[in-house]
Amino acid sequence: MTARTGELWRGLEEWLRANAPRTFATLNPAADASTVAWLESQLGLELPAELVACLGRHNGADNTAVGPGFSFMGGFHLRDAAGIAADAAVCLTVLRRAPETRGRIWHEAWIPFATDFGGYFLVYDTRRRRPFGTVFYRDMVEGPWCASWDSMENLLADTLDALGQKRVSRATRLPRDYPFLGGWATERPTVHDGVLAWTPDRS
Repeated sequence: MTARTGELWRGLEEWLRANAPRTFATLNPAADASTVAWLESQLGLELPAELVACLGRHNGADNTAVGPGFSFMGGFHLRDAAGIAADAAVCLTVLRRAPETRGRIWHEAWIPFATDFGGYFLVYDTRRRRPFGTVFYRDMVEGPWCASWDSMENLLADTLDALGQKRVSRATRLPRDYPFLGGWATERPTVHDGVLAWTPDRS
């Protein structure tokens, strides 16, 4: 695990434990090496070090115990290895049926590590291709859209800042000529009965 990833996760855990304990309780234990190897075999990809580090901290979140578990801005819920594999399989099936959408709506090199359970994902692009960055929101119609980050660590850092009521500072607009960084990437945290949720920033 990279030291920075571990440090950021410790910050997220501390905030959740103090402010949203029921959401904190949804974080799963770490994935072991065999689980990581199994996921790589299912995806046909070598997992990037940042994702291995995250799985080595938490193998996703339990999305059944108190409703959906831990989520990033926009209500994108952290998936475990089995969920990542299942979501990727569905997307690859759609891609095989519509190969003309390759690289626009889906790509074999994309890993869907968080979902809103409505067909939208946070995606890690193992190719690290511009202009989309490395981590981005994937819209079912637009493809990469709204916001991107140059690394998983930058997404974690912006999430931690947002939990502390700071504005995100590491995200880039998608498309790059869009006039503002809006929608999911500007949501603010709310907590009700120990459960974290995200709401639009009206300020």
